Amino acid sequence: MKNGQAISATDRIHIVIDKLVHKLLVENVSGDDAATYSFFVPAQDIATSGKLNIQTVEILSPLTDVTAVEGTKAVIEATISAADVTSVKWLHNDKLVMPSERIQMLAKGSKQRLVFHRTFATDEGTYKLCVGKADSSCKLTIEKIHIVKHMEDQVCTETQNITFKVEVSHPDIAAVWTFKKQELKAGPKHTIEAKGKNYSLTVINTMKDEE
Repeated sequence: MKNGQAISATDRIHIVIDKLVHKLLVENVSGDDAATYSFFVPAQDIATSGKLNIQTVEILSPLTDVTAVEGTKAVIEATISAADVTSVKWLHNDKLVMPSERIQMLAKGSKQRLVFHRTFATDEGTYKLCVGKADSSCKLTIEKIHIVKHMEDQVCTETQNITFKVEVSHPDIAAVWTFKKQELKAGPKHTIEAKGKNYSLTVINTMKDEE
């Protein structure tokens, strides 16, 4: 019952019975749904009730456009007027975003975040946060990494040290050096350096089998 009046099921209001559990499910709630709801079992003379308060949620700080380098982390964030709200929707080009190991939806206090732990080119587009009747949109731009200055072939004699250099379009990239498809690690044989957009590999005391 709602404020003492019997409730009938509709397209928006569902009365669900799951064995011993009875549920009243109200979808897309509005201010008109605020009321005292009661559950009665007349044959057993038992009853219980609860009050539903409807809180209007507003966007305090809207989403802002974000640019990220492909393969790096990106965070889209907004501030709303209610804390720890989990019943929000994120849309990407009007399609619902589903959480995964790579993409997480986080609610921390009044902050709502969509976190990309690693961005792909396909993540680019328009994102919308929907909470209640409020929404906010922004654009996510993904920049592709490219090589500005390629490595040059080197000629040296055995036991000589040799350095390969590369310049890329963006700093702080998680680059990997390989030799014969095997990843190289920094150590007594190899020195690996990264300064801004410049990356270098020095092979120490080169041998013929490293050709």
